[in-house]
Amino acid sequence: MAEGHDRDPDDVGEDVARFESTQRLDPDAFNHAKSRLDGGYECAVAALLTDADGRVLLVCEDGRWSLPGGEVGGDQSREAALRDAVAATTGLELTVGRLVAVNDVTLTDGDREASLAFEIYDGEIAAGEPEPARASVTATAWHDEVPAATVDRDVIDELR
Repeated sequence: MAEGHDRDPDDVGEDVARFESTQRLDPDAFNHAKSRLDGGYECAVAALLTDADGRVLLVCEDGRWSLPGGEVGGDQSREAALRDAVAATTGLELTVGRLVAVNDVTLTDGDREASLAFEIYDGEIAAGEPEPARASVTATAWHDEVPAATVDRDVIDELR
């Protein structure tokens, strides 16, 4: 993985899956996301982590499940951002693997739109059970099936 975040999101290998998705947000959530994007939030990163039984690790925030991850901004590398985000949401230490997918996400609240690249990496976590590590995370769990209320559920199902 490149240590900076100056890589062109379109410049990925042929073995990296590409997706496009749309996330409808309420106006407050859209305004928050748009302000983050305008403030230097370059892209988002997430970890696709599975255990020996093939279950996927998900975190729950605001009543929706998602892969553990976060934003990349400032001078932070994608790898560092992802390690920090996984620790902040699950309490687990991550060794980041390879880029497995890029999801070009369009955020909308009706008439307004904003876009960002969401990069998904595989990796390994240190031994231990995931636990919510910040107040906004209400649950962390291994799932055999991806719950209906999961952000980018179709993407996760296809990558598993």
